[in-house]
Amino acid sequence: MERAYHPLHLGSGRPSARPLRKGRIRRPSRTRRHRIRVWWKRASGRRASSSRRPCPIQRRRRLSSEGRRKGLAAAGSAPVQTDGDSAAARASGSRSRSGTGCDVGKTPVARRAPAHVELKKSHPGRRDQTGHQHEEERVSERTPRISFGVPVRNGEDSIGRCLDSILGQSFEDFEIVVSDNASTDSTRSIVEAYAERDSRIRLSVHPENVGLIENFNRVARLATGEFFRWVGADDWLERDCASECVAALEAHPEAIVATSYFDLEREDGKSEYVEYTGEFLESPDPVRRLERMLYFFHAGAAVYEPNYSMIRRKALLETGLLRIHRKNDWILSVQLALAGPFVHVPKLLFHRWWPAPTHADLQALPARLHPVRQAELGLSAYRLLQGLRSVVAEAELSGAQRRACQRRVLGFCADECWKGLSNRFRRFRRDRLGLTRERLFR
Repeated sequence: MERAYHPLHLGSGRPSARPLRKGRIRRPSRTRRHRIRVWWKRASGRRASSSRRPCPIQRRRRLSSEGRRKGLAAAGSAPVQTDGDSAAARASGSRSRSGTGCDVGKTPVARRAPAHVELKKSHPGRRDQTGHQHEEERVSERTPRISFGVPVRNGEDSIGRCLDSILGQSFEDFEIVVSDNASTDSTRSIVEAYAERDSRIRLSVHPENVGLIENFNRVARLATGEFFRWVGADDWLERDCASECVAALEAHPEAIVATSYFDLEREDGKSEYVEYTGEFLESPDPVRRLERMLYFFHAGAAVYEPNYSMIRRKALLETGLLRIHRKNDWILSVQLALAGPFVHVPKLLFHRWWPAPTHADLQALPARLHPVRQAELGLSAYRLLQGLRSVVAEAELSGAQRRACQRRVLGFCADECWKGLSNRFRRFRRDRLGLTRERLFR
């Protein structure tokens, strides 16, 4: 005799104590028996007794609904009709059947509209790489279209020129968010004097030095406009910079960044200006946009600058802002390139102050970026590969696109590693051996 399983014990994985013979009708399951019982009651015309007490869940729902009705009645809204009143009205037949909800012969009373509730809008709940939660912003009746973020530390010599160039824009619907990173000079008093004359300027002061990365992220979190643009404290804009970039983004709704030409002003009075006429990042293919962005990293400092451009603030906040990384600007540029296409305005719209960096400046760069987490800001091709691969892994890509982007990133970091080794060997040959190119090939 074959040993069969009882239907009630199918989920337990053990055989029934009572084996079933072949051809024997098995007992229906518990759910099936319940359905048969309900069907039999409906077919026979029997109904459950109305005096049956509701289950705890139904009782809580009834109490909560009655509490809401009583609360609305106490708040001054229209009188709330209870279950007893409706039962009495149905019994007396004094209510109308027209659907107006009023007594026969009386004028219907309009329902009172709910009072307007002021809401708060907050950024996405994700934390950025610095560990700070996005701050809440109160929704106002009218928010500016553009937010200019000006992070500054000890910039008394150039902050006035920067603010004057922003206030002189032909596009006037904007705000200026200035974040003072514990300046020890007169930067704060200069910005406060500007803020007294123009209400579009808002100042935020850090009591302690939090580093360049957190200061840049601070102005982005405090911004409220639809578009956002970082402006260095020693940079200045052309008069039509804002209007041209906003017009380009409005003409291309799919674009998230509007770039333009710019020049680099040197300490010796010379400037470097390049008008690149090749392909930018307008392609809808994220792999192609990543290829172009990696190309621009080595094309020259005066060719392309996506971070100091007009960016849709929502898309910028979704990236998590600047990360704790030595090449944080490269990582953010790759994030924006994978997020959506760019649009380029072929005009000179801003100027950047670009002094030649010294060896001491490069040594002090980790302390400037983040005074507390300097150990994480070492420069190596492996750390760059880790940062770029994490960006590609987080992007919304298909499987084939993700694999293609990972291959491009791996090739780019291999070139960076070879370039770093070549530079080290060149410095060793020059400093330790005293060999130069002229002495080797003379």
